[in-house]
Amino acid sequence: MNADWNIEFNADKTKDNALRIIEYVARIISMENDTLFFRRVALHEAIMNAFKHSGDGSVYVKAFGSGMAIQVEISQSKEIVFPDISAPHKGISLIRRYTQNVSFSEDKKTLFLRFY
Repeated sequence: MNADWNIEFNADKTKDNALRIIEYVARIISMENDTLFFRRVALHEAIMNAFKHSGDGSVYVKAFGSGMAIQVEISQSKEIVFPDISAPHKGISLIRRYTQNVSFSEDKKTLFLRFY
């Protein structure tokens, strides 16, 4: 995707990193409040999952987009723990429900979330 905008940062466990992304996106793209809220929920769950399983606690976030398409990459030092779709994990279920596409890097250390 050719990006019209991007934001990158080291996530801080004591701050609302999902809100930081959503506020940035909301200044660029006009979206309904419900859409912004659901995307924030998915991002929050994914970032907190990364903190929980990152090993050293470092999580790097990169978000970029064009038009209504947004991709968020959440990277951590250890392999991502992201249970199979049949597993009843509440946070993972929210990510899957509110994200149009979820995938992983080849080394399984970066989670890709795509919203359209």
